[in-house]
Amino acid sequence: KRKLWKLRIGSHCSGWETITMAARAIGVPGKSIDLKFSSDIDPHCREVIRQNNPGCKNIYEDVTQVNHNHTPHVDIFTAGIPCQPFSGEGARLGTTDKRGRIGTHCIDYILTQKPKCFILENVPAFAAGRNQVYFRNLMKKLGCLVDNSGDAFYTLEFAMLNTLSQGLPQSRKRLYIVGIATK
Repeated sequence: KRKLWKLRIGSHCSGWETITMAARAIGVPGKSIDLKFSSDIDPHCREVIRQNNPGCKNIYEDVTQVNHNHTPHVDIFTAGIPCQPFSGEGARLGTTDKRGRIGTHCIDYILTQKPKCFILENVPAFAAGRNQVYFRNLMKKLGCLVDNSGDAFYTLEFAMLNTLSQGLPQSRKRLYIVGIATK
């Protein structure tokens, strides 16, 4: 009898926890999805997460209060870092808005727990204009992670994608940062 594998997932700034929804939508069996933790400031989102993932025991309200030394290790980590401080639709306060610094807490999870893969998402302005310094600093932190041999821990890529070009009936441009462990 084959042993059922588990895909351990964790996320911050989770919204409705769409990573688990996406995994189910592409055919990953529900029993194979093991949501280890999730966080969102919105109580309605946390309730949706609880309803859709009843086995998840770690649903955090405030990512800035999470001790990542005690957060479960996962295979895939995702974060939809708040976009309001960077978006053209918002006040464009960048990191002077406290929500604009939440990305640092998401990076802290990666630096502490070193998941096999991570995906970070935000609006294109996250990496543009006066936000470039913050973006470059985050990328530098991620790029500085090395293994015991001194080799880069992650292969890092980032790209701007539009949901319209991915077959969805909505134009929604987003910046994606992806890291995949090299070993």
